[in-house]
Amino acid sequence: MILLMSVSASLTAQEKMSKEQRKLEMQKQTEELVKTTTFVFAAQTAYPQGSVAVDLSMDNYTVEYNPELIKSDLPYYGKAYGGVAYGGGGGIRFTAKPGEYVTEQTKKGYIIKTDVRDASDTYTLTLTVGTEGGASLAVSSNNRSPITFTGDIKPKK
Repeated sequence: MILLMSVSASLTAQEKMSKEQRKLEMQKQTEELVKTTTFVFAAQTAYPQGSVAVDLSMDNYTVEYNPELIKSDLPYYGKAYGGVAYGGGGGIRFTAKPGEYVTEQTKKGYIIKTDVRDASDTYTLTLTVGTEGGASLAVSSNNRSPITFTGDIKPKK
């Protein structure tokens, strides 16, 4: 019985250590991705202003961050204002050079802000990243009501 208890305690200690190692590895990877500003934000849920959450986990909606180019392929749910034709716009889709990146480190992770201008609109992207890669992206534009997405960041393939 004592042998069984000691084996069980040993396995629990190894499992706890393994979790800590994974956590540290995720923190290191997230820090590296944020420093290089080269990563992919994968959206899992959309939160339109004044509406219910929309599950996106079955789709592949992303924003590819790169210091030279940001490519967005996100859906849009919300109100459009002047500059967007009725039924038009088709989401938040653009490929454009970002303005200056502003990265701020917080106690819980990082905040990355940038502006992007394409042919039809100007977007302000505010990405809040947790130390282990969980993220929230707030998107505001001149022609649409704000929307927020949650998901995570991962290396670019």
